[in-house]
Amino acid sequence: MCIRDSGYGEPASAETIEHMKGLGVGWLSITPFGWMSSISSTTIGGEHAPGSKMPGGAESKERVEGVFEQARAAGMKLILKPHIWVGRGEWRGSIAPEGGDWAAWWESYRGFILYYAAMAERLDAEAFVVGVELVSALKAHPEEFARTVAEVRKVYSGKITYSANWDEMHPPQLWRQLDAVGVQLYPPLSDDPDPSVAELCAALKVHLDTWSALAEAADRPLWLTEIGYKSAPTAVKEPFGWPENLPDHLRESDERLQARAYRALFEEVARHERVEAVYLWKYFTDAGSTEEGDFGFSPRGKRAEEVLKRAFAPPAD
Repeated sequence: MCIRDSGYGEPASAETIEHMKGLGVGWLSITPFGWMSSISSTTIGGEHAPGSKMPGGAESKERVEGVFEQARAAGMKLILKPHIWVGRGEWRGSIAPEGGDWAAWWESYRGFILYYAAMAERLDAEAFVVGVELVSALKAHPEEFARTVAEVRKVYSGKITYSANWDEMHPPQLWRQLDAVGVQLYPPLSDDPDPSVAELCAALKVHLDTWSALAEAADRPLWLTEIGYKSAPTAVKEPFGWPENLPDHLRESDERLQARAYRALFEEVARHERVEAVYLWKYFTDAGSTEEGDFGFSPRGKRAEEVLKRAFAPPAD
């Protein structure tokens, strides 16, 4: 789910949760944000840091608590997954603190992540993500990551994972600190504008084989902590691309390709026993949101929803 004008905890959010429940969804990923002005900043602002500035619409403690209450009422389980949002359209995986001051950055990061770990414990979240796509930070200081995991475990008693970028590989010993291997699975799958399901399955198999082997080496389950496809011509060529960055000639709806990509995903996931969880990006809290247009990630009301409904349906007796 993603916060929009109506926001977490508001009536539109409850309606969206009921909609997803009707598809057979059993878990929700709730995403609060911290804020960095640029990848060179050494500080992270947000709800955890009183007085710090955040872009408009940031999730407050009350909103997160509200959506947890709504999800519980619907019988859902929850994973709290704090993200860092970087200004200027920069990517969190490229963080490089000014002057190489990683010590200051990690100290600020721990303040951010421990705030939400304590919230996850208080709200009895079933799982917690200790970091999302922190490629450069983990490469620079894996020992600081280990310290952060240890600090999180002091305040949170549920299952913990890290959400690695799809091409961000870490050794099994890093993953053994955690309860699951987590990956944001957005690899390019095909340059063909009209690929077959078989072709997409073959491309996904390469990546799921790699990540499943890593999970097996670490003796952990594999969680796809985020995966999704736009209903756009670039859905499988650039799954990671934001809809708002599409050039004008590609800003058109392609529901068939989106649905085909999801069909391939669930067919291939079924062949990989290490995959224990799949979290989809994304459903807006406000069903009426038009931010991403008809070519965005949301599958709501599109052909892809029928694929999801079949995939999440309980097994027949």
